[in-house]
Amino acid sequence: MRRWLLATLVLLLGAGQADAFHIHSTKANIALEALIAGDGTCCTIAAIVGPTTVSGNLTPLTNDVGALGSATVSWADLFLASGAVINVGNGEMTLTFAANSVTVAGGQVLLPDGTAALPSLARATGSGTSGIYFVGQDIVFSVDGTARWYIDDTDAALKAFTDNTVDIGASGATRPRNIFAGTLIVSPKFTTTGTGTYSGYTLANGEILGMVSGGLVEIRNDTTRGWIGLGSNANFSTTSGNYSHVYGNPTSNPASGSQNFASFHLTPIANGTSSGTFYGQLLAVRNTAWTGGTIKLASLGITTTDGFTGYTALIDGDTTGLWRATLYGTFTNCASSASPAVCSAAPAGAAVIAAAATSVVVNTTAVTANSQILVVQDQSLGTRLSVTCNTQSDLVVGTPEVSARSAGTSFTVIVPVAPTTDPLCFNYLIVN
Repeated sequence: MRRWLLATLVLLLGAGQADAFHIHSTKANIALEALIAGDGTCCTIAAIVGPTTVSGNLTPLTNDVGALGSATVSWADLFLASGAVINVGNGEMTLTFAANSVTVAGGQVLLPDGTAALPSLARATGSGTSGIYFVGQDIVFSVDGTARWYIDDTDAALKAFTDNTVDIGASGATRPRNIFAGTLIVSPKFTTTGTGTYSGYTLANGEILGMVSGGLVEIRNDTTRGWIGLGSNANFSTTSGNYSHVYGNPTSNPASGSQNFASFHLTPIANGTSSGTFYGQLLAVRNTAWTGGTIKLASLGITTTDGFTGYTALIDGDTTGLWRATLYGTFTNCASSASPAVCSAAPAGAAVIAAAATSVVVNTTAVTANSQILVVQDQSLGTRLSVTCNTQSDLVVGTPEVSARSAGTSFTVIVPVAPTTDPLCFNYLIVN
């Protein structure tokens, strides 16, 4: 039956009685391999001219034979319905087509190496010169035919293809928000081999140059003055010169107004519950092998140049706990000629024992149960206390001394003999 049908199709096409033929089967697939002539000999179809409609499957007689088109004679277009599947190797790999998407399953999509001008993977519109290509095992990103960035196969690092040619972000509205590093960000160009100067990196309010826990951010000033290292173990090994691990020359140039400025400003916040100690600021020197010089725990002063040149110390402390200063003072200093003396929380001040009295109470919350309270008669305090100070010798009235204290409230000063005519003036200093 099949041979008769195919022979009939040949006769019809050869006689010009039809410009199309239709193969239709509702019961079985029809394999089209060759047409059989009327005398029984085989005549392979050379061409089918005109539209051809097949209802059902069109398959070869055996697996992996024949081809659609050839190297020199090709089909123009292939149209597939939405949801169509191209199945290779009986499911070994498939391409499934849906609305605006193609899903590849079962294997890899292998691309050629490509070049900067002809990337392996590029956008469909435009010049097609912006995309991704490969150099060895490195992945290269090209823009308009020029390689810009690449991921290095040796360390998986994202690097500039050509040194000092690309930026991260730009001024204005295209700056990155955060930069996070697991180990190290090194100046000047966020690389370990970069040379040149990195400058002009600006963060707006709320933007962060950050790191993950245990990481390091290093901001280098120059090779002779030092750097800021958070979590770093910067090591200077030199025989001469001055070096600083943290160094800078911040400058405030206000034009007008009443703003406040701080070159170094920390506001640590202590929250939670702990039986330990919270240090708002902790500075410790670990001396493991320092010999032949002097270690200063801290030094504050003024300078005409920097901390080494033209520097004059105002306060400093050494490792024995000895602190030196050009002047000493307290934030509050009381002057009261009343009885009791009203000195609020002042740890130092001046007061009087009234004429004809032998004691006075000095009210100040600075006193504790363990305070050292120093009292010294001073006949020069008249102007400060708005009184005329008693000038009787201490051989007459005796030496003022502390007779009692109430922690957080007051202490009492007494003399053996009451002064006459004018009050006895004295200074006090509380050391806690």
